[in-house]
Amino acid sequence: MRRGGISKLCEIIIMATTCGLEIAIQALGQYYVSGLTETFTKIMGVIAALVVCGYITLMEIVSIFENYVVINPNAKWAKGILKVLKAVKNEEDKS
Repeated sequence: MRRGGISKLCEIIIMATTCGLEIAIQALGQYYVSGLTETFTKIMGVIAALVVCGYITLMEIVSIFENYVVINPNAKWAKGILKVLKAVKNEEDKS
């Protein structure tokens, strides 16, 4: 439980940092008068937040399926989904 709690705390810190990054990017964009620059900084802030939140969501879905497979070892459909999700997660970890 301690390891899981620390993992969740780290996820919260990463999400908060990403939200701060989004705010910082938008604040930085206010110093430039070009409409294109402001639009670009807003888009980059949103993309950063979506990527991190999407990754954390994927990790949570994998965790849910792992727990379900442990509880119900006969769920072959869940094992197949878990294999696919872990393959996607491992590819993202390599990046």
